[in-house]
Amino acid sequence: MSSGAQMKIHIEEQSSLRHAHEEILNSIGFLTPGTLVSLMQASEDVITLISPQGRVLYLADAPSGAQKIGDDWTAAWPAAAETQLRNAFARCLDETLIRLRLACETDGRDRLWEIRLVPVPRRNGTIGSVLSLSRDITANDNAAPGLH
Repeated sequence: MSSGAQMKIHIEEQSSLRHAHEEILNSIGFLTPGTLVSLMQASEDVITLISPQGRVLYLADAPSGAQKIGDDWTAAWPAAAETQLRNAFARCLDETLIRLRLACETDGRDRLWEIRLVPVPRRNGTIGSVLSLSRDITANDNAAPGLH
């Protein structure tokens, strides 16, 4: 992998994000914390719940040793991408859904990851955390041999 991590960021503006969250909560009712954990563990994505300060609160299905509870969320990614990741995270805290792609060595192999950052509102409407969904898309990417 090259020394400088390259990242593509796609920002999806969500003008009615709060309204969408309210509709979801109204349609599914109240989910217990246990139900939410079960849903997160059932996903094929690496799911990380991140505090507004950028600390890992919950982690499901991470590659070996990548992160642990309490870590800085950006620590698992290449240092060269830290500024872009922090900027994307800050945008997410402003109620913006973020999608990005990031090349990163994982378990000894170069991989391409698609990362989605989703703001998670509290009942009062303020953003209480960020959900990060990371998927290894190396096999799906046409540029996988070079991992741009």
